[in-house]
Amino acid sequence: MILIAELFIMPADGDYITARWAYENALFRNFYWMAAQAVEKYLKAMLLSIGETTKPYKHDIGCAYDVLKERDNRKVLRTSINLPDTTAMGRKHFDKKPIREFIDYISRLGSPNSRYGLSDINIGGPAIHALDQLCFDCRHYINTYNSHNVSLSKLFDVTVLPPMIPHKKEVWMLGTSLQLERLFLERYRVGETIGLRKAFSNMNFSFFNERDEGERTFGGMSLKGAPLENHLVRFRSIDKSSSNQEIISQLKQWCLENISLSKDLKKKL
Repeated sequence: MILIAELFIMPADGDYITARWAYENALFRNFYWMAAQAVEKYLKAMLLSIGETTKPYKHDIGCAYDVLKERDNRKVLRTSINLPDTTAMGRKHFDKKPIREFIDYISRLGSPNSRYGLSDINIGGPAIHALDQLCFDCRHYINTYNSHNVSLSKLFDVTVLPPMIPHKKEVWMLGTSLQLERLFLERYRVGETIGLRKAFSNMNFSFFNERDEGERTFGGMSLKGAPLENHLVRFRSIDKSSSNQEIISQLKQWCLENISLSKDLKKKL
């Protein structure tokens, strides 16, 4: 279990906090990449904690989630998203929608094609709150289905920190030496700041009950087309002159020769 924590849960915590920070600073491509990374690591930690292997799933987070949901006899994983009622626009895009659809959404927008700007990127409402609920459920699942029937906190709390501040243990908590728990309890390590905790807590209705002055969230529709499709597909139909067609053909050949593209992208181009 210690290896599960160090190889999957700890990196997932960092990816999740980074995703929240990126979202609040409108770095949407980074948000989806880090969100997909966090969810993949959490799901693999969940599989390992119930005695399953991660090998068949590779980066298919949807398939991994389906297996975990099937084994969820205690109904820890929610079926649909229940967004908080905030002033953020676009709430209807996620509220009451199946959590499985959200997983497909971040899987697509957090793919390597999106990471390199090879595909389009969009925000369809306050996606951050849906991610919070999913990550909360992942940790709750690990806490509930630990296959060793041993308190994870006893295994994970090999730490130099003083004893845990008296506090009601939340269902998502796995041990006080893990990053989310430490930030929640304001137990910072070297280099960690109040700002890092804010990146975790800001408008986080899943992990926190407290609200701070100046918190904000947002949503709405924002679409940024894929550069490759813009230059090699759309521009071809906009300017149909022979000179433009030749330039685009040369550019397409350059891309095929010098940039690693997925089969789907090659087919589209």
